[in-house]
Amino acid sequence: MNNPQDYPLKDNVLIVDDNPVNLNLLSEILSKQGYKVRAALSSTLALKSVQLNQPDLILLDILMPEMDGYEVCQKLKSSPTTQDIPVIFISALNEVLDKIKAFSLGGVDYITKPFQAEEVLARIENQLRVKRLSNQLLQQNSQLHQELLERQRAEQALRHSEERYRSLVMATSEAVWTTDAQGNMQTLPPDWLASTGQSAAEVQNDQWLEAIHPDDQERVKQVWQSARANQTLYEIEYRLRTVEGQNRDILMRGVPVRSCDGQVREWIGTYTDITDHKQAEAQIKASLKEKEVLLKEIHHRVKNNLQIVSSLLQMQFRRTQEKEAAIVLQDSQNRIASIALVHEKLYRSDDLANIDFAQYIPALTAHLFDSYKVNDEAVVLQIKVDNIRLEIETAIPCSLIINELVSNSLKYAFPANRKGEIQIEFHTNSDHTMTLIVRDNGIGISEDFDITTTTSLGLTVVQGLVEQLEGTLELDRTQGTEFKITFPAGGRR
Repeated sequence: MNNPQDYPLKDNVLIVDDNPVNLNLLSEILSKQGYKVRAALSSTLALKSVQLNQPDLILLDILMPEMDGYEVCQKLKSSPTTQDIPVIFISALNEVLDKIKAFSLGGVDYITKPFQAEEVLARIENQLRVKRLSNQLLQQNSQLHQELLERQRAEQALRHSEERYRSLVMATSEAVWTTDAQGNMQTLPPDWLASTGQSAAEVQNDQWLEAIHPDDQERVKQVWQSARANQTLYEIEYRLRTVEGQNRDILMRGVPVRSCDGQVREWIGTYTDITDHKQAEAQIKASLKEKEVLLKEIHHRVKNNLQIVSSLLQMQFRRTQEKEAAIVLQDSQNRIASIALVHEKLYRSDDLANIDFAQYIPALTAHLFDSYKVNDEAVVLQIKVDNIRLEIETAIPCSLIINELVSNSLKYAFPANRKGEIQIEFHTNSDHTMTLIVRDNGIGISEDFDITTTTSLGLTVVQGLVEQLEGTLELDRTQGTEFKITFPAGGRR
């Protein structure tokens, strides 16, 4: 006799019979074959056992007190949670009508008592096999249904994408063209065919290139071949010859469309007539050129007028015998000259909006040295300027500040031909400010000098210009005289 442990545990079988002898016999037969066996001596116990833990199969006796097997089966089949449990009736009833009733109530098989162990095992195994196959079929059907749903969703998404693409093509003002994977033109927009007079058949095999201006054909062909070879974006402008003999400016773009495996399956692109845009662009450039010429002429005339004023002041300065009046005239003439120099730099520059102070400061100081007849061997000028370009609203105040401070140094810092040095520094700071420093190592300013109460016209002008720049002014008399002006990099707001 085989030991139950010789078999791996199989399915869970519930035996329902009010006869303990039959119950024990069936339990022993099934246990020896490795089945997990549960037993119930009554219909009530059987229904409770099923609710607690559903078996894989039920062996059900028919003739039982309280509730017969037919009624038990009927209750099981009426519940959605237990209706799929296979029920094999096992009974001493051998009438055909009994068997028909058993099958009509949902039984899957019928074993007549007295039974043979081999028959019981064969019928149980057969029904469990059917159940397993049914479960597999249900799983496969469920998986197939899920795959079908996913495919339907994918097809719906594809249809939606195609509809969006068609809507986009219809809505866009740009015409669309397509080619096959090899770059052979498949479709060109109708207005291309109408403009060039080509037919749909004539645009195949790169014959569409024949409609392009002869001077542009080779360039267009090379760019198109390069894009196809490298499978990259295609974009080019060219001239298209129309049937009327006119040239139209065209912008053509295209991209490769790849299949799931990454291979190019076609090219798709747009064709845009940009003739009106190019003409408008040319008109704007011509207009800007005219305005640039006009602005240069304005700077030139302002500079000339300022130079006339400067020359008049200089003439008056030379004729004036009174020393104080001569000094005032000379200072005024230098101020006018510094402003005129700003306009001259703008007039001669390609940038009509900004002044290059790395070039402006040396020119301004050279004029001042010449105006005050200072020997550049006696007073050495050191200039350290960053690559700074200022708008005219900031450039003129800065130029006047430099004019006043350098003039003061040249007039007062080096009496009796004393030798010395003037330094000018101009740099940008990390906090978006600029710093302008003018210093000299001359005799310096007296300790009781207060810049806020000074009556000096030049320094009063400097303070006003610093306020105009929304900056700060610091005076350092440690070694000679140093003026330090710091102001926002954007100048006046």
